[in-house]
Parts: sequence; C-alpha cells; structure tokens
Amino acid sequence: MASSRPAKSLLIIGGVLMTIAIIFGANVASITRDNGEVFVPSPPMSRFTRSMTFLATSGLFALTDDGRITLWRAETGKPVVAPIVHGGVVGALAFSPDDSRLLSGGNTRASMLWDTSTGRPVGTPLRQQTTAYTAAFSPDGTRMATGSEDGSVRIWDVAQDKSIGQVIQHNDRVVAAAYSIDGLRILTESDGSLQLRDATTGEAIGSDFPQQGKIGRILFSPDGSQVLILGRPAKLWDVATGQLIGSSFGSLHGVAFSPDGSRIVAGLQQRSKNAAQVWDAGTLEPIGDPLKHTKTVTYPSIVFIHGGGYRAGDKAQGKWVEKRDEAARKGYVAVSVNYRLITDDQDNPTGWMFPDPIVDVKCAVRFLKANADLFGLDPTRIGVAGTSSGGNAALMVGLSAEVPGFEVGDHLAQSSSVRAVVNMFGSTDYTITSDFVTDIELYLGGTIVEVPVNYAAASPVFYPDPLDPPVLTLHGDADTVVPVNQALDLAMAETGAFHEMVICAGEPHGFVWRTKRKNSAAQDAWNRMYEFFAATLGGAP
Repeated sequence: MASSRPAKSLLIIGGVLMTIAIIFGANVASITRDNGEVFVPSPPMSRFTRSMTFLATSGLFALTDDGRITLWRAETGKPVVAPIVHGGVVGALAFSPDDSRLLSGGNTRASMLWDTSTGRPVGTPLRQQTTAYTAAFSPDGTRMATGSEDGSVRIWDVAQDKSIGQVIQHNDRVVAAAYSIDGLRILTESDGSLQLRDATTGEAIGSDFPQQGKIGRILFSPDGSQVLILGRPAKLWDVATGQLIGSSFGSLHGVAFSPDGSRIVAGLQQRSKNAAQVWDAGTLEPIGDPLKHTKTVTYPSIVFIHGGGYRAGDKAQGKWVEKRDEAARKGYVAVSVNYRLITDDQDNPTGWMFPDPIVDVKCAVRFLKANADLFGLDPTRIGVAGTSSGGNAALMVGLSAEVPGFEVGDHLAQSSSVRAVVNMFGSTDYTITSDFVTDIELYLGGTIVEVPVNYAAASPVFYPDPLDPPVLTLHGDADTVVPVNQALDLAMAETGAFHEMVICAGEPHGFVWRTKRKNSAAQDAWNRMYEFFAATLGGAP
C-alpha cells in the first residue's frame, strides 16, 4: 500500500455495508494489524435505533434504541454498563471529552447527563421547551450545547446544571451543532444554513455557510481552520473566510481528520464493499487506493421460532420483536421467522401440513448462511430457539440435518445444520401424546392409525444421533398443554448427544412470557437460554 496510509494508527469501525467510525491515535495501536488496519463490528442495532455517537479518543460508542441508551467499547464490541433508560425518543447524544459523561436529549423536553462508568444520572434534568435534536460538549468539558425543534440552541454549565448566556435562535429546528477546537465558537445548523457564533454571547461571527441539503454532522479540523459538514454532498469550508474549499466527497460515513489536519479519511459505501478513502485536506484530492478492511468480525446468530400449534402465531408479535431486539443488544444477529401455518381454508382444501413448517424454517437457516456476509453473521454459529410448536420446530431443525425430505426450496448448496437448540415446552413425541396439538390430524394428514409414519417423522425423539448439536429444554411441570416428556432426554443420552433438561417447578405452558411477576421463573429461563447460547455459540467478538 502507498506510504500515505496512516501508519499503524487507524481503526475502522463499521458494518458490512457502511463504515460508522474512523479513529486515529496510538491508543488503538494495540488492536491494529501489521499493515495498520483492523475492522471491528459496530454495536448491534435494532429496527428502533434512532441515534448513535462515538468518542474517537477512547472508542466509546453510544446508541439509542426505543428510549434506551447502550454504551459500547470498540475494542471489545461489548456493552460497558446496563442500558440507560432515558425515556421517549432519544435523538441527541454527545460524550464529554474525557468520556466520563454522556449527554442525551429527545422528545421528553429534558436533556440528561449520565455517568458512563455506572449508567446513573448526574445532576438534574436540563429543561427545554421542545424536542432536542443535537447535543455537543465544549473541548474542555465545562459547557454543553443542545439544539431543539423550536430553533433554539442553549448553552449549559456542566457543573451547575443550568442554562447560561444568550439563547441562540434559528428560524427552524436545529439538527447539528459543534464547538470549535478552542471552545470559543459554536457552529449550528438549521434549515440547511450554518451559523458561527460566539460560544459565550451567542453573537454571530462572519457570514453564514450556505450548506444546503440534509446535514448529519459537523467536524472541525484539529487546528480549527477548516470545518467539514457531512451532508449530501459533504462540503469542506474555510472557517476564517467562509469560503467553500470543495465538495467532492459525495455521501460519507465515519469521517475523521488526521491528528495534524493534513488528511481526511472517510468511509465509502461501494455496492457491497466497505472501504475508506484518504484525501488531502488542502486539495481534496484522493490519496492512494481505498483502504479495504483486512478483517471482518462476525457475530453469532439466534433464530427465534414462534409457537401457536402450527395454526397461529406471527414473528411480528410484540413479544417476539422485543425478544429479537433484546438478543441484538446482547451481541447476536437476531432473526425471527414465519412459516406456513396449517389451514382448512376452502381455497386450499388440503392446507399446509407437515413437513411444510419445518421445511420453511430450514430454508430460513440456509438463507442466512447464503447471505452471511450481508448480515455480518458467522454461518458456523447459528442457534435456534422456539416456544411450544416453535420448540418442536427448533428441535426438528437441529436434530434432522440433511434429512432429504426436509431440504426443499432455495439455497440448497447450504446446510440447514445449526450449532445449538433451545426448546421451550415443545412437543417431542407425537406417537404417545398427540391430543395437545391443535388440529393434529390436519397437520399430520390423518390419524395415527392412518399415517403412523407422519407421527413418527414429526417427532424429534426419533432423530438423535451422536453428531447432533447440544440441546437445552425448558419446561414447566404444571404444563397441561404439552405435558413434560422425558423421552427426548433418554433418547439423546443413549446416543451420547448433549441434552440439558430444566424442569421448572409449578410453571404452566407458556410460562416464559409471564415476565412481569416478581421472582419470575420466566426471566430465569431466558437468562438460562442466553447462558446456553454464550457457551455453545460463543459470545459476540
């Protein structure tokens, strides 16, 4: 690679398709590779992720998720403290320069300051009139700024928890703000226009910067002479003259100036490739070829399978969405799947029946493996977990790998085998107890006398062999829907396959969803599931 590459001090952080942070500095040299590059994963994000920020000097991340804030370290990809509950929708985040404090703001009309080592609030809420869209710390950490929906920018004293100085007023909501390197000026954006102000008095300095278009972030160069405005496109300005230096970047992600200000590095989104480009900060000419990531860190994955007697249920149910997002926050690529449900609809008189649901879930596993690079998952570390009929499906997927009748559909070049299985009160042997499954005869195509082979084929108890993945079964002994059955435990023991059976005293069918009870066995069961997957799939990198 050309010598222009920053030597052994560049940390590139991102997902498969997008770089979200670039960090310069010797503090990350211990985790860079010999050629100066390393690619580490971004914190797992869910569909509710609203905002994210990072501190380049320490590699500390914060992301918001449905009113909660999670803190992560880039070096480990793991959370620092338990999720912080801000409430409402959080749209503004900023770290103090020493990373000891996090400022958050949103639609609760109050911004909050948090201790990053404990996740506890510091001081009193910072009251404002409307939703906060942006937040920033001064370089010395003594002042904070918040920009709001009503166009106001307020400056706060960190030690005294109060607003100080003149309120800076824009005509529209303020979506970006940044202090200059010396802390004497603050640059704010509203309605596509940027204003440079005195950070103490709020008085305007010079002319506005006519950025135009959507703006995502403001970044000053180390000496404060230039300011890079990330938008579409990104633009680089001379702070003293207000003149545009150039705008040849396009749409960028995870931008950073080199410590001496002579280089700009930014992530590029190039089709399915993630890379970073170095530019000369004076000419905006690209230097060398894009930096391709030399290492991709992948995550283990959990596939959740809903229950409902193979007749009802949906992956979009709120409880499954919550569980999927919880798993993502714990460092897994979390997936919830649907499958064909049995029906006696007149337009489909035969209905979907066994083995259609099993075929569908296996197809989902193969799909994930075929698209592992896209989702950032390790295809050798996939686990499945299901409740009730979903537990039965999880067992069938885990114990019947490569059974020809179940391998139907797309991505047949991939195996449907998985690394671990969690069965929560799912049926294991239809040949001895079948009355607890809704419309069992419809699902299996007749009575046990008429089609005994189907009753056996749909029963996980007949599949164990020594090469099976480890299985965890969680079942309540008060379950009257799917009675506790020890047959699977015995069958797996006979083959030498690993099976851990946890019988929960006094618990009924579906007990894992009764999470609001005090001393709930439900949460204990979910915790046991995560412990099992941590041991069998390995934790997130």
